[in-house]
Amino acid sequence: MKVANLGFLLISAYSLTACMPASMSFHQPSDGSNNSLNSTQPPVVCQIGGPTGGSKNGIVGKLYYLDDKSAPLNHVVDYINSGHLSPASFYFSTLFVPTEYFNVGFQYTNGKYLSTPTGNKLIENFALDMQSVITLAPGDLVGDYQFGVLADDGATIEALNSSSKYEMLVDDDGQHPTRMGCGTKIVHFDASTKLSVRIRYYQGPRDEIALIPLWRKVDASKALDTTYCGDTGNEVFFDPATSTAKPEYNSLLGRGWVPLKPLNYNLPNGLTNPCI
Repeated sequence: MKVANLGFLLISAYSLTACMPASMSFHQPSDGSNNSLNSTQPPVVCQIGGPTGGSKNGIVGKLYYLDDKSAPLNHVVDYINSGHLSPASFYFSTLFVPTEYFNVGFQYTNGKYLSTPTGNKLIENFALDMQSVITLAPGDLVGDYQFGVLADDGATIEALNSSSKYEMLVDDDGQHPTRMGCGTKIVHFDASTKLSVRIRYYQGPRDEIALIPLWRKVDASKALDTTYCGDTGNEVFFDPATSTAKPEYNSLLGRGWVPLKPLNYNLPNGLTNPCI
């Protein structure tokens, strides 16, 4: 099956003004019979709409969800450790979710919705555990980079170190409105750099969602940018009713912060994107 964005709405260009996101809809599953998370036939869920890379570009992930009426948890790893694992593999071209109201769920083009095993729409208490390999894209400059993320609720970005263990790059975890989380480590990128990352995100209680991984080129001899780090609020960076950028988000862009592009994301472990 294919999904427009599983709530991760895209813009067609990165600029100082907001672009309209792609519509949120799914392609019908191939057999047209099952829209449930607990399908016995492991499906591939594909993001459609918005910018894409090549067959080796993208992000792959798994989705975890809690039982209906479960109490929300406080950390993304809690959702992953305690939630039910969907059999589907989720493929994304990029992650760009301006703050928006998420109360209609993930709708298929046939009008049905992605549902929990009890038949309810999935609109809260789920998490995504995603992997990718970050590289410079054409036009990106060699140098030192600081990572950040805008998220509602919690999100973390971790990088695989030389000991094959994940180290935290950005910790924006926990239940909160849209908040700017900033990394405190510098990562040097040149043409050969391949940074294996794990991006984890959860949506706790309804209604708003947001997820935008960002980075900015920095001067390693100067202090990292902390101007908007920790700024919080569902109307601070975007208008949640329209996902239109507000001055603070445009100021972030003006300070050199940019969302990662589809060509920055590369699938791990030699995977080929089945959605391209």
